[in-house]
Amino acid sequence: MKKTDIIIIAGFTGAGKTTFINTELLKGSDADDTVVILNDFGTVPLRSGTRYVEWRSGCPCCEGQRFFVRDLQNAYYEYLPERIIIELSPMAALSEIRRIFIDRKMTLRFVGAVKYIYIENTVDLEKRMRVSGPFIIEQEKAADRVIQI
Repeated sequence: MKKTDIIIIAGFTGAGKTTFINTELLKGSDADDTVVILNDFGTVPLRSGTRYVEWRSGCPCCEGQRFFVRDLQNAYYEYLPERIIIELSPMAALSEIRRIFIDRKMTLRFVGAVKYIYIENTVDLEKRMRVSGPFIIEQEKAADRVIQI
């Protein structure tokens, strides 16, 4: 079975998740073998011509977990991409998403490497830390990479 790498992008609304996807992950020929699953819709659209799936089944780490796994499988079997990028809703916990990939390993046998990226907007980070500090710290701990924009 062909393995597909997964890149999980998390961050608050307006942090720059879609911009990061467009400018860093959908460059050149990489975009041709990529499917993006959108669970958060910001003001910046995806790069024209990008194959994407709109995922509207709630938070993937809470009530929408079953749908998350189903939609991930559907995207894989429909497109057989080299990689799938998932842009999470702002409150999706990266630690819970990690647990899904561990717990559903047998169901998600097509999954290769999984990378977890947390995007922070430095303009409003101080204010967000006052309100959501513990959540942000947990997101940073669960991420493989934290990017400040």
